[in-house]
Amino acid sequence: FQIHLELCNVVTVYRLKKYFPDAPPEFVARCILPIWKRIPPKQLDRMIHTPSAEAFLDEIAHSPFSKLIGSDDFTFIEYSNSQINYRVNKRFLRFATDAPTAFSAYLTLCDIELANVTAIIEGVRYDIPPSEIKKMLIL
Repeated sequence: FQIHLELCNVVTVYRLKKYFPDAPPEFVARCILPIWKRIPPKQLDRMIHTPSAEAFLDEIAHSPFSKLIGSDDFTFIEYSNSQINYRVNKRFLRFATDAPTAFSAYLTLCDIELANVTAIIEGVRYDIPPSEIKKMLIL
């Protein structure tokens, strides 16, 4: 849940930087949850004070989340968020030593799988080529 909340914060900051570029850093700081474990406070402060969405993505590239995103091309922030959730929860499911962790990881993976099925159905409905549909799937 910690990772999920941190990723929600990352998406929130990115969207504020992208769609409200004139928003002051104090406003951005008030819009996020005070839950940060993997990103040090100094780096978080730099992320909040970045002038643009592109600069924010550069900061994320130097954060602990960069290892989870991988070397894939950046499509959009929600895709990267789902990709990280998938990888982390897959690992939690494999190595869980307690039932609540395994069950929570399983439910998150089920949600991602359901989103994949929805993407396939919508892609077929709107005559999107299979190669484009595959790019939308979280694998």
